[in-house]
Amino acid sequence: MEKKQRPFLRWQELVLLLVLVCGLLWWKYQRPAGATAQLYIGNQAVMALKLDSTVRRIDLAEEYGVPVSLEISGGKLRFVDVDCPDHLCEKTGWISQEGESVVCLPNRVAAVIAQSGPAGTGVAGSLPPLAASTPHWGGERPGR
Repeated sequence: MEKKQRPFLRWQELVLLLVLVCGLLWWKYQRPAGATAQLYIGNQAVMALKLDSTVRRIDLAEEYGVPVSLEISGGKLRFVDVDCPDHLCEKTGWISQEGESVVCLPNRVAAVIAQSGPAGTGVAGSLPPLAASTPHWGGERPGR
């Protein structure tokens, strides 16, 4: 009597594998509710931007004097229409995950994604001050 060969995956295993893959993708790409982007110009945090599904464009030239525009759409942020030599900040593309950042060095502008503070207070969570990570050019180093 000939034994039947078992299929590579039974339908139950296939369903389980599909549920696992969908769960992993959802976990990886979910964005926490209330995510914000902290915008830095020079060493100062100048504004916190709510990342929601509203499509909007923010021009920093008029208010802050830097030739940078931001676009927010679908909970993501990117730099557009930047007046700098290499446009690396524009080539970075969209950022949306906590901890991601986009930086325009020639214009000294940075945006960092952070989750909202405790219990939906709307206060940006623990963002390190930009000045603490900025090298000190010339003079003595702090603490020496």
